[in-house]
Amino acid sequence: MINAEYQWIRVLGVENFENPANIGDSYGNISNITPQTLEISYAYALPFGRGQLLLHDTGALVDKIINGWQIAGITSFQTGQPFSVTYTAPGSPIGLVSGRANRVPGIPLYPQHKTLNEWFNPAAFTAPPNFTYGTSGYNMLWGPHYQNWDMNLMKNIAWKERYNLQVRADAFNVFNHPNFSVPNAAVTNPSSIGTVTSQVNENRTMEFGAKFSF
Repeated sequence: MINAEYQWIRVLGVENFENPANIGDSYGNISNITPQTLEISYAYALPFGRGQLLLHDTGALVDKIINGWQIAGITSFQTGQPFSVTYTAPGSPIGLVSGRANRVPGIPLYPQHKTLNEWFNPAAFTAPPNFTYGTSGYNMLWGPHYQNWDMNLMKNIAWKERYNLQVRADAFNVFNHPNFSVPNAAVTNPSSIGTVTSQVNENRTMEFGAKFSF
């Protein structure tokens, strides 16, 4: 059994603004909205043991061991989330305005090959002059994509038509794949701008359990 669901969505609007006299200057992608998502769920009874495709002529004891296994899971794929390149005024000089950075015309937004050390091109942005608001778009860049694999292996052992023992192992993020947050995006921190330094998911976690029914 396998089920799949794909979703494409884009939400535009104004969440906040730089210039109170021009709220529309911050129209753009709404934060925390993932444009594309693919969810796949699946379950497969392993074909081992009597009455199955493989090892169907085994003895009773071996059949109890190899029969009744099932593997299942849920897999998720998502595109990245939007973010803005920001500028934070130091606070002491008069006239500096916090908000978004200026966009440098003609400079590519992304490097030729994205890495965790350079997810976007820092040279494409600069601090705005005093008394001005940044010209870069709101949430105009996209962060790293996301994928996750949760799986379980389960076996049912039945006898005398009234007893059943179920044993299972569940693994969350089974491949221990890291998913990263959006990069550091403040032009006021030139040493870290464009770098990805944090992870949004947990490391692999495993659980084991048993259930007896009668």
